[in-house]
Amino acid sequence: MVRVLALWLALLAAPALAQTPLPAEAARLELILDPVEGPLREGQMLLATLRGEYRVRIALEDLPIPHSADFDWIQLARDDWTLEQVDGLPTQVMRRRLALFPQSAGALSFPALTHQLTIFTPDGGRSTHPVTSAPVTIQVSPALGEPWWPVRAVEFSESWSRDPAGLPLGETVRRRVILRALGATDQMMPPQPALRAPWLISFSRPPERSTELTPAGPVTTVVWEWSLRPKTGERGVLPAIRIPYYDTGAQRAGEVVLPAVPLAYAAAAGEGAQEPWRAAFTGWAYPLAGGAAGLVAGAVLPMLLFGRNRRLKSRAELRAQLARLLPDPAKRRLSRAARRGDGHALRWAARSLAQEMPPGRRDRVLAEIDALDRALFAEEPGPKPDLRRLARKLRKL
Repeated sequence: MVRVLALWLALLAAPALAQTPLPAEAARLELILDPVEGPLREGQMLLATLRGEYRVRIALEDLPIPHSADFDWIQLARDDWTLEQVDGLPTQVMRRRLALFPQSAGALSFPALTHQLTIFTPDGGRSTHPVTSAPVTIQVSPALGEPWWPVRAVEFSESWSRDPAGLPLGETVRRRVILRALGATDQMMPPQPALRAPWLISFSRPPERSTELTPAGPVTTVVWEWSLRPKTGERGVLPAIRIPYYDTGAQRAGEVVLPAVPLAYAAAAGEGAQEPWRAAFTGWAYPLAGGAAGLVAGAVLPMLLFGRNRRLKSRAELRAQLARLLPDPAKRRLSRAARRGDGHALRWAARSLAQEMPPGRRDRVLAEIDALDRALFAEEPGPKPDLRRLARKLRKL
């Protein structure tokens, strides 16, 4: 009680003491570091508590943390104020939890912090006094190679909008990956991997990022999403993606592995996908169609096999004649897709047609469907072209 009285008497001369430090018995501020297992390394999260002890009546307070070239930092929660007994005296205790991230190796200094207090004086007035902590020197070890991603814990999940190995013809699949790390800031999260292959069409959405503050440190989440589809009917495999990290708790290197995934249309995967008209052409229609086909073959086959002089035609002559008589399957698919208004199916049929063409004509087909690609797959789709007009143009190439 005698010490408390002495403090109040010392504050009677408030104007003279304005903006002067309070005695250590009345106010104290310090930065307390949590213990770290092993060496603290560059970029590794270091938890700390800024603790203030005050035996004065506080009216207003402000405790800014200035920018530091040596440390990045995050405040994990609101300041916690409690009334406690410290050394047998009633004391207001302030605690602020921080996560510090050293930006380089060496002996780094966390700067002194000043808590500006406006306190009530015994005569009913107010006076302002700074309470300053001592700077803290922290020894930081260098990173262990590149790339360097130090985290306390990491996890990931992956989902697909449909089976990537059995896509319907012309359809797109969405791949979504969620990566979550404890002890990492938003700037520390790895960039979104690029999914590229000669046989693949890939569009990625901008990553979604969020940070949750917890007592154990910041938990940062990043969401990656791609829209994928094969360029052709051939089966492809997306290679595995490996993201190395350093486990600061176990002090060992680790790796997040997104597994390799096959990507193909159902027909290419061996599931025998049928076009709609074939799937409906079942039951009683098969015998009828078979009889009609037999009649037509009996009438047409002699004309195909023999020329005007009754000479049996060669294989090359028969192949050329059949090509003139029978419509191209790819061109038939173009027409059907255009009539249905199905841009995905038309695009798939156009690419199938282009595969059978020489390079010059193939390039013209791909150039013609470029606008359709943008309308179907771009993040900001353009206007959808007239499919009937496009199909007519492609059939003439």
